[in-house]
Amino acid sequence: MIVLESIQLRSEAEVIPPLCEQIKKSFCRDGGCDGVISVYRRSGLATDLAIHIRHVQAPSLEPSILGLRLAAALRAFGLVEHAVWEHMTEIPPVDHFVAYHNGIPKKGEKPEQ
Repeated sequence: MIVLESIQLRSEAEVIPPLCEQIKKSFCRDGGCDGVISVYRRSGLATDLAIHIRHVQAPSLEPSILGLRLAAALRAFGLVEHAVWEHMTEIPPVDHFVAYHNGIPKKGEKPEQ
């Protein structure tokens, strides 16, 4: 079962960039977190940070020990929301999805005349 664990932090704007660097140093040594841990900053709002932990073979829908510890540590910096999301379905690649909804031909198809 694929599970996405989402930890969101709302903090002061000055805290977010150094915190992102610290998370990267702590979890992503030698590129070891590619596809497992992703860190996002909210566009247009410098006070929000989101960390996604992807569990490919999660044994349950409970928060992981890593997620619980990370959420607990981040509470020192502001408001934290921690949620676990169950994988339901796949969406087609973006270019095909956009093409389908906009009537644009997919790769390899000829445009209608």
